[in-house]
Amino acid sequence: MLKQKEPPKISDFSNESINKAVYKTGLTHWLTLYPPAIGIPCGLAGLLFNSPLVCAVGFGACFVSLGNAVVNIFFRKDKIANNYLEELNKKLKKQETYILRSLDKNLKKCASIKGVEDQAQQGIKQFKKIKEKYKNVHELLEQKLNKGEITFGRFIGAAEQVYLSTLDNLKQIVSTLQSAGSIDPGYIKKRLQELTKKSHQKESDIKEIETLNKRLALWEEQLKKTSELLSDNEEAMTKMEETTAAIASIQTGSGFAATDLETAMKQLQELAQRAQIYNKQ
Repeated sequence: MLKQKEPPKISDFSNESINKAVYKTGLTHWLTLYPPAIGIPCGLAGLLFNSPLVCAVGFGACFVSLGNAVVNIFFRKDKIANNYLEELNKKLKKQETYILRSLDKNLKKCASIKGVEDQAQQGIKQFKKIKEKYKNVHELLEQKLNKGEITFGRFIGAAEQVYLSTLDNLKQIVSTLQSAGSIDPGYIKKRLQELTKKSHQKESDIKEIETLNKRLALWEEQLKKTSELLSDNEEAMTKMEETTAAIASIQTGSGFAATDLETAMKQLQELAQRAQIYNKQ
């Protein structure tokens, strides 16, 4: 099985990364790279053999290269930036499809695991709600901004990052609940009661008590981890709701629109950044 490629990071949507992409495109375009390969040798040959025509061809080729770089970097900046953001968002969509492929089914399977039903049910509800909230953000942005604007691409990227972070958390929840499902806390507690009631405990009894307590502690640790991930998702959904409200209140014709959008976007980016760091731990 091919390993899923790592999705774009939130830093890839920053102005700095966008500018780097523009410069890279301008400097590595074939009309920037190839003409000097012809122009420089022609220019040198023209000087060596005192041929003005050959020199002119060489300098002309270099001028084409320089002109192409200038045009791309300064006059086609928005176009290149939008293409860059569009590619990033396509990669995020692929990541979303990869995660969604089995997540819903696996969460429903976890709901049948004894002792973790409540956590699984909460995960199923979050799975449905976060998709709705992301959809609301997307639709509102389409109403407020033009899809061709750089701000639109950056904002969609930030919202998608938060959305994917909740799906990643749900994937971890599935794994954790499946692991916890292999432990039967009811059996462990009953067995511990039986052993501790013994008036004379053998060495084997003491060893079994220690082992059972370790398994019970592991089960409780798994549930604690699940609760933390569910809590992180609730925070993400709250932030998405706040962002939706902020976008809805923005008057795009006003001079404050850009500032308001940047503030809302920054909040989403910070949340997504924290999620990415957490998921790597």
